[in-house]
Amino acid sequence: MNELYTVGGLAKADCAENLIYAKKVVTGRGTEYWVRHATTGPDAPHLLNPWGMHFSQGIDDKRVATILGKKRYEFKKVNEEVFKAYVIFLETRNERYYRYAERAQD
Repeated sequence: MNELYTVGGLAKADCAENLIYAKKVVTGRGTEYWVRHATTGPDAPHLLNPWGMHFSQGIDDKRVATILGKKRYEFKKVNEEVFKAYVIFLETRNERYYRYAERAQD
């Protein structure tokens, strides 16, 4: 069973893909944890902060993908500790958990 997370916690089944910021994927080999991070721009290579001043979505993503050949925000595989802290950040908007998730990355 896969779990998708957006601002406020678990995402509904009909939530748009660009509003998903973290996902927990259960495979035959175990559980994988993924969070979105910036690949380009002033906030790269940090985890995506949907309330951050550099976060932009939509047209900017298409422009960056056209020019650089990659998306501005992509999912990155992380450990469970980073995932849990990032999900708490999405649920509470408490920057402390965002910073902890940033520091706990491998």
